[in-house]
Amino acid sequence: MIKEIRIAVFGSSKVSVGSPEYRMAYELGLLLGKDGFVHVSGGYGGTMEAGAKGAREADGKTIGITVTGWGPPNPYISENIPMPDLFARIGKLMELGDGYVVLPGATGTLIEMSMAWERAQKGLDRMKPILLFGDFWLPVIQLVKSQLPHPSLIHQGDEKCLFGDYLWLADSPSQAIELLKKIFFSCKSNDKIH
Repeated sequence: MIKEIRIAVFGSSKVSVGSPEYRMAYELGLLLGKDGFVHVSGGYGGTMEAGAKGAREADGKTIGITVTGWGPPNPYISENIPMPDLFARIGKLMELGDGYVVLPGATGTLIEMSMAWERAQKGLDRMKPILLFGDFWLPVIQLVKSQLPHPSLIHQGDEKCLFGDYLWLADSPSQAIELLKKIFFSCKSNDKIH
């Protein structure tokens, strides 16, 4: 039996229904669901709701990682995992995600992206790809890369790979899905996925 691949999607809880950001997250979720990926998110509103809605409309599975006492998950979550606090929630998102897609967001999204990158840097999750959506996070990535002492980790040859073999850039939902399929289903990468 093939292991289900869970993609944790990070993004803003503040986007409104019908906004371009909401529609983008919805389309990403729809494509994840159509291609058999499990959509994992923080389980609440904004891009979390949009992505879960898209995934469910494609008959995909959705997992929400919520915090006890913060309120119920959005109605598109098929499995809710409540955690006792924010840091346990972030830890569970890191644990469950086989890969991550980082949408534009604020400080919460920054924490999630930073945690995923740091875990990869420390060798804890080296084979879990991190896809940044659009150029929103590029200034942060460029600043951090300029401070790293290991320039050899900067991947050469693929303009969509920003660092090592795990930090990627996607310009659209369809490109994100194509990158995920390339990473998870190519012969070279299959040896790395655990």
